Amino acid sequence: HVMELTKHIWEGNDYVPDVWENWLADPEGLLSVAVYDGRIVGLGKLSRISPEDWWLEGLRVHPDFEGRKVASHIHEYLLGVWERSFGSALRLATASFRPAVHHLCERTGFTRVGDYTPFKADAIKVESGSLPFRPLQPGEASDALNFTLASESMPFYSGLINLYWKWAPPHSSHFEEMIKENRIWWWRDGRGLLAAMIDEDEDMGGKLLTMNVLACNLQDLEALLYDFRCLAAEMDCLASFLQAPFQPEPWPALEAAGYQRSWDASIYIFERKQGELDADKRGSTRI
Repeated sequence: HVMELTKHIWEGNDYVPDVWENWLADPEGLLSVAVYDGRIVGLGKLSRISPEDWWLEGLRVHPDFEGRKVASHIHEYLLGVWERSFGSALRLATASFRPAVHHLCERTGFTRVGDYTPFKADAIKVESGSLPFRPLQPGEASDALNFTLASESMPFYSGLINLYWKWAPPHSSHFEEMIKENRIWWWRDGRGLLAAMIDEDEDMGGKLLTMNVLACNLQDLEALLYDFRCLAAEMDCLASFLQAPFQPEPWPALEAAGYQRSWDASIYIFERKQGELDADKRGSTRI
């Protein structure tokens, strides 16, 4: 049933079948499924990503049932569960070319807080051992958190980090996990910090080093981005990849470091905090 639904999403390359078993086994989150006449016609997932942060993901509707408010019902059901039982902050990501989702978010009290677009650059092979990166050690999570929060680059990311297609404010637990997984580094003796993970790129037919955290002064941005390309080669990846803020300030550094925009759209991040939507605003749309 799920495969029948998702084979129509993203030209058959939907990620939901790959995470379905994990979603079913999630002890903290909630998986919601809409069924009509024995068919799964829609689904959505509420996931916890930190003690204070929740994520709405996987909102899907079968093409045969689009326009029948299925997405709205799932979205509002999961939103209601979150507000009654969990609270704090709730976020979601959607493509810039999905205005129906934007309106649904605005109508239900969400505010757009982030706008990111992907950039990619080929990896650059350099002499082994010459890269200016040092892996963070256990016990450095608090230092990494404080450095990231104070960095000049963070405001461009709306104070959020990329937890593999989920965005949230940095938390010490995120850095502790990255340290355990050996995927976070100090750059140039503490002038910058970078976290990344290896992903598969089907278009390139190889591995991609995807950035999760970027923290530095703006004057160091170009150099750090260039060294990130070298780090990708060191980790046997074909290219480096990041979701960059859709703002003009960082783009000259990206271009100077050899990056090119790899998608003509962008990712919008919407946020809702508990109690932000007054009763008299429900049903209205903000512009």
